[in-house]
Amino acid sequence: MILCNDVDLFKWEPKLFSTSGLAERYICRGSGGVISGTEFNASDNIFLLSGVEPGGVLYVWNTLAGVSLCCEIVSIGLGGNLVISIVRADDSCGAVPVGSFTNLEYAVVSYTPLIEEVSYSLLAKYGLIGRESEISNIRQLRQSCVFAVLSACYAGAAMADEQSELYWSKSHYYRKLFDEARCGFEVLLDVNGDDQPDESIAGNSIIMERM
Repeated sequence: MILCNDVDLFKWEPKLFSTSGLAERYICRGSGGVISGTEFNASDNIFLLSGVEPGGVLYVWNTLAGVSLCCEIVSIGLGGNLVISIVRADDSCGAVPVGSFTNLEYAVVSYTPLIEEVSYSLLAKYGLIGRESEISNIRQLRQSCVFAVLSACYAGAAMADEQSELYWSKSHYYRKLFDEARCGFEVLLDVNGDDQPDESIAGNSIIMERM
């Protein structure tokens, strides 16, 4: 189970998906893309075979036309078709048309491997592995995951960049937000499936085992 997705990261740090030196986590890229409203088509790709998933981020650009933007991936169609949207507050909102553009370079940028590792670490820390279906208030865990991933992303960027002061600053900033969020959240668990919380785990708790 992953606790957040790429769009959740984008809401805090859009440049992770478009800035040279940061947005190097392409899972696919190509050219000749066309956007019409909420539809993106690229004849040179089959997105279902590329690991593209809803909640991902599509980065498109055309340097000559001055186009550079990121879109939320809402759903995956057949072949080179995606349903996309301007990034929404949450997935209960309908897709918002992006506009009309042609002859686009494009890339799907994903931090999912890092998200998965951080998600596992958080779930394991609070004894939630195997109990994911019982969690009834995922949002606080999601926010903690977002902050931890962003801190790790910028720490990695700092170590790869000689001019790393800004990246280290961002990494420390998101680490502070992570610590504050983790200490403040309370995970509610619905153990018997009656839609009522039966158990809670505080984010600042420490699980101890007898050796």
